[in-house]
Amino acid sequence: MRSLLSITRYIASALFVLMMMALAPAKAQTVVFVLMMMALAPAKAQTVVNVSDTTSLSIVEIPGDIYLWELYSDPTVDFAINSGNCPTSQADFVGGNSGATVRIKWINKGTYFFKVTAINASGCTNNLKVGQVTVVESIPTATISPPTEICRGDSATLNINLKGTPPWDITLTDGTTIWTKSGIGTTPFQWRIGPKETTKYWITQVKDQSKTNLIPSEPVELKVNPKPKSSKIYWVKP
Repeated sequence: MRSLLSITRYIASALFVLMMMALAPAKAQTVVFVLMMMALAPAKAQTVVNVSDTTSLSIVEIPGDIYLWELYSDPTVDFAINSGNCPTSQADFVGGNSGATVRIKWINKGTYFFKVTAINASGCTNNLKVGQVTVVESIPTATISPPTEICRGDSATLNINLKGTPPWDITLTDGTTIWTKSGIGTTPFQWRIGPKETTKYWITQVKDQSKTNLIPSEPVELKVNPKPKSSKIYWVKP
């Protein structure tokens, strides 16, 4: 008897939920629609990028279709009927918002949504997908460009490429000695060194105005060649 009563209550609850969904306002239906469209979005739809990055979004192209992209910073609107509402000061298309592939410059951190609409040759909306992009504060990075070879006794320049918000503080090492430079305002930064033998160098720490990156950079090798042997120069009479 208790089992029958439980089943009856379950059916009644399910019917109540279905009735409430049918009577729900347009805004609730919009949320359901958006979630369904996000489930259909391409694999690259939900991703995390850094502030100031420029990334590409793409969709599998069908010949004859035209693709239009829009950006949203306010997810409460109905994406199906409302145009993109993201200010260009927060994120903006680079080179236009049409085509199977578009590029976007992410300016401010936050959560953004994009919509891509496919329009066929007859002018009908053939497909529509929505995806999410999370933009986070970028961490500073430093990479050393491969240096040219030198001869023993000569000096070399390490070109260090920096990303982040200047000024930067960086720490360089060869595995034995540690050097630090502070208040770097431009990139690439040129660091003069004079090793006596072939040596590997890497950055152990880079700091900008907001964050510190403690992940070591990839080591680069500076090859030091021995100087050529000298020989006497003889004067030869013509």
